[in-house]
Formats: sequence, C-alpha cells, structure tokens
Amino acid sequence: MIRNLRFFVVILLIAAILAACSSSTTVAPTAVPPTPTSPTPTPANTSTSPPQTRTATPNPVPGTVALVKGWFAAFAAHNPDQIVSFYSKDIQEYDATFASNSYMNYSAIDGFYHVEYMTGSFNLNPDSSKTSFFVSDDGRFVATLSIWTDVEGSKPDVSLLEFKDGKIIWQYDYYGRMPANTSDLQTIPASANQPAPANLVDQTRATIMQWQAAYNSRNAQAYLSSYADQAEYTDATSAQWRVLSRTGLEKEIAASFTDPEFKSKLDTFFVSANGRYAAVQGVYKDAKTVDIPMVVILEIENGKIINQHNYLLLPIPAANATPVSQAEGIVNGLIAAYRAGDPEKLVACYSQGVRIYDAMERGL
Repeated sequence: MIRNLRFFVVILLIAAILAACSSSTTVAPTAVPPTPTSPTPTPANTSTSPPQTRTATPNPVPGTVALVKGWFAAFAAHNPDQIVSFYSKDIQEYDATFASNSYMNYSAIDGFYHVEYMTGSFNLNPDSSKTSFFVSDDGRFVATLSIWTDVEGSKPDVSLLEFKDGKIIWQYDYYGRMPANTSDLQTIPASANQPAPANLVDQTRATIMQWQAAYNSRNAQAYLSSYADQAEYTDATSAQWRVLSRTGLEKEIAASFTDPEFKSKLDTFFVSANGRYAAVQGVYKDAKTVDIPMVVILEIENGKIINQHNYLLLPIPAANATPVSQAEGIVNGLIAAYRAGDPEKLVACYSQGVRIYDAMERGL
C-alpha cells in the first residue's frame, strides 16, 4: 500500500515538473521563406512639381550676326564715329591699305576713318558696301567679303574679325584684284550663319585638317583627295583672275610641291556655323616673293572642297588707279601714321631721297 502510494507520488512529481517546463519554454516554429513577388517599378519623379530642366547655353552666332550687320550699316551711313564704336580700345588691326603693312591701334583706326571721310576719298556706295559674311560656329570669328572702294579704285576685300564682349578686338584685311565681271566675285549666302549639327561641323573641320596637313607636308596625292571632282580653284590676286578646274589644279600642285623655293604654309582656320564654309590663314612664299600673309576661303560639301578663293595681304593697285588717287592715298596714310604715333609707318611713306623743309625754322 505504501509502495503504491510512493509510486503514485513520484508520478505526480514528474508530471508537475513536466508541466512547469512546458509553461516556461516555447519552441520556435520552423522558418518558412516568403513567397517572392515581382518588384513594383518606382516612378522617375514622384513629386507633384514639374521636373527641372538643364538651361541650354545660348547660341552666340545670332548675336555676332547682329553686330556685323550693325557694322555694315555704319559703313553704308558714312558715319566714322559709328564705325569706330564697334572697335575695342584694345584692337589690333593688321591692314595693307597704307604704304607698308603694319598694325593699327584704336587711335590709328579712329584717325583713318575720319581722315578718309573728311577728304572724301572713301566713298562707299551700295554696290561696294560689305556684302556677305559668315560667322564661326562658336560666334567668335567672322569672315566678310566685299568690294573696297577708295581713292585707288575698287578691289575685293576679305576681312577676318574677332569679337569679344560685343567689340572687334582683332582684324586682318586681305585683298584681290577686280575680275572682268563683278558677278564672278565670291559671295556667301545668309544660310552660312544657320547652325548645323555638330557632326557636320566636325566633318568639315576634319576635311580642312587633312587638307592643311597635306599642303604643309607637300603630299600632292593626299592634298588633291580633299577636292571634289568638279572643284574650282580661283586665285583672286593674279592680274587676270585665274580659275582652275580639278585638272588644272593637279598640274599647279605638281609644279609647286616639287619646287624647293615654294615654302608656303597654312596655319589657323575657323568653320562657319552651318559647316559649309571656312577661312584658312597662312603665309605665301616662293622664289619671287617674301612671306606674304594669305587667306583661303573654302566651300565644302559632303566632306570635299568644291570651291576655293585665295587672297593676299598686300597693297594691290586697283586697275583704275590714277597718279592723283595714289598720291591722295599716300597722304592719307601719312596722316593716319602721324596720328597713331607710328614712326615706322610714317617713315615708310617717304622715299629715300626725300628733302623736308620746316617753315618754322629760319631760312627754311
């Protein structure tokens, strides 16, 4: 009886211990991986305000076009003050108008235009005003083509300009001879200043770089490969305008590139906004000439040169020049050199055997 009672008590104690353990310990359930779901795309802009846009850099070409047109208008109005107002006080202009090619500063330019108009020797008319131009793709440079008319007569004029802060800070003037027919003069359409895709401008730039490198290395084959089959080459500085076809150009280049005295070189250039035109500066030199600055105006289509005109920076007498007009031109140059305080240009106006009398001195 007692043994059975003890057994029963032991059973109760074991049951109590198990009950206590079960109440204080919880067995964690087996983890079940979540069911994968397709990600929901996040909107690019969840705000209610419109997305911000990047501010595009204004195209500088139209502003430069407006400046050039204003400069032209000043010439047409015969207003020297207005003309000079387009120049920076830091301007340096290399010009061949006077007895020797030399730089003109702001004071010289101011004196030049005022003297020209005071003497009546500079008389532009609608046919001789600056007629066409193109602006570089970055709006910084300009090439103008016109007919320059002064006491010496008329001649083609190419001016290369650089603008900064709305003012001309640099100018080169190049000249040619008048053709028998003025309709042969090179002109640039207004479409040259319409911006083109960057790849077109880059293609033109690549064509010029290849053409330039071939010229400077005297590689005739590579040089001629830059021209279209129907290309025309015009030397606007010859006594009679020399217009060459592709065949004539091949003969010209073969002769020049094999001449040891031919040392001409092409340097800098810029491309028009529409990628069709370019102005290339260089120096012409052969057995008969010293270094003469030159400019080449190119027209390019589909990566090939289709038209070329060459001009030089030197005084080329006009066909209709007279001794009187030449004398007036020298006097104007003398006055401008005096105003500019340029002794070299002043001395260049005199012959070596000149005799100068000073009426302020006794006995002259």
